[in-house]
Amino acid sequence: MIFWTIIGIILTLTCIGFIIYINKNWRAREKNWPFACAIVAGAFAFLTFFTTIIIKVSYIEFEQKFMIQKETYSQINFNTNENSINLIADIIDANDTLTSYQAIRKLYGDFSVIPERVLDLTPIGIAQ
Repeated sequence: MIFWTIIGIILTLTCIGFIIYINKNWRAREKNWPFACAIVAGAFAFLTFFTTIIIKVSYIEFEQKFMIQKETYSQINFNTNENSINLIADIIDANDTLTSYQAIRKLYGDFSVIPERVLDLTPIGIAQ
């Protein structure tokens, strides 16, 4: 996450730098490239911050749901009834999503938005 925050800050400073350049230099107003560079840098800065925040919020929501599911499923006695199949499907889905987040974190390391604490989570049904 730190990597993407730094990239967003650099893009924001680039956009601000081009805006200051356009305002201070009267000849720059006659050319279109400083204005285009400012818009491109600003757009990419916005997209970087927006996607980073969305992914981070999505992961935090998943982590909270996962912990609640893990706590709930540890207290349920699975008997042979029709609801146990749905519960097992939910457990498989939660474990699959956890595995995806852990793989992303291991593969991309610090370039990932997923925090390192995802590696400490154990799947539902695995003894701690």
